[in-house]
Amino acid sequence: MFRTSYLKTRVKLSKKSGGLWFGLAWLIGAALVTQVQGAADHVEIDSEQSFINVEVHVPLQNFRSHLASYNAAVGLGGDGNISDVALTFRFSDLHSGNGVRDAHMMAWLGGVEATGAFILESLTSAADGTEHALGLLEIHGVKQPVKFPVVVERHGRDYTISGEVHFDYRQWELPLLSRVGERVDPQLTVRFKLAGTAQ
Repeated sequence: MFRTSYLKTRVKLSKKSGGLWFGLAWLIGAALVTQVQGAADHVEIDSEQSFINVEVHVPLQNFRSHLASYNAAVGLGGDGNISDVALTFRFSDLHSGNGVRDAHMMAWLGGVEATGAFILESLTSAADGTEHALGLLEIHGVKQPVKFPVVVERHGRDYTISGEVHFDYRQWELPLLSRVGERVDPQLTVRFKLAGTAQ
């Protein structure tokens, strides 16, 4: 008699709790789907907080050119880490503050229609904790690999990628550049900072 009552009670509880468990499972599933659908997959770059500068070394006076406009696409993996970077730009958007000098630079680079690009191939961490980027840099229609240290900072949904690249422009089949009889150092330095929010 006791066993029969226990079984009846157990069946009644199972029927009543079945709806509760189904409801909980549905809510959990919906939350997971929402989380996946709402996961950020890229960083929207804020041009006001970012910059790309090229430093040119000349014996009498070094100068810096600022890249005023560019397109930067920064992708995120499922773990929220940087997965890919694609940067495209026009050399006519490089401004040094000297119009005559900029015109000379444009002629050297192949004209105002000349474009450049950088595509990230890998981002790895060294044993000392520093991160290094490896990618293809395109200048003057020539692509060459470049590797350089970067600092990637993440605070919540805000990301910052910064670093500097040193390279010899002759690797991109550009001739030695001279300015008023002075040869421009073929070693260029690019300093950059890309800041934005995950979307």
